[in-house]
Amino acid sequence: MLAVTGTLGDAGAGLALATGALEMRDPAAARELLQRFEYPTPRVEFGIAARGIASAAMDISDGLVGDLPKLAAACGLGATVEVERLPMSRALHAAGDEEKTRAWALGAGDDYELLIAVPPERFSELATRAGQLNLTLTAIGALHRGNALKWTLHGAEFTPSVQGFDHFRRASTQITV
Repeated sequence: MLAVTGTLGDAGAGLALATGALEMRDPAAARELLQRFEYPTPRVEFGIAARGIASAAMDISDGLVGDLPKLAAACGLGATVEVERLPMSRALHAAGDEEKTRAWALGAGDDYELLIAVPPERFSELATRAGQLNLTLTAIGALHRGNALKWTLHGAEFTPSVQGFDHFRRASTQITV
């Protein structure tokens, strides 16, 4: 089973606010999104609490679509994600339409939530540990044999319109000495 802590996309919307690419009518939601962008909370305590239960985990600093392939490849498996299950905050929903909020949840980084692989029979145990730390844990999909990544939305195949952050996307291939 694949799960994530907290909510996804908030920091991406916060960045859009900070750069002037997004304006909002709801000042409380805008403050919440800016807070998530400017003061991320890495889930270190939960990562420690997940030891011995989770099979694998990593932070989602480069966006789910950028980080899931890394986790799946490290496990030697493929993955399926049910996009409609992605947890999004009320503040994020106030920032844009469904397509835009989904894009932030899939592709924006800097939320520093955790992406976790956990055996299905241990999910409730892990969710309990999350609750003890005032975190939510949401099941979003599963790992499976093979190496294919599959995204679905309400049961239909889905292709994300965004990519995660790639640190080397603009890197030069020329070496100067």
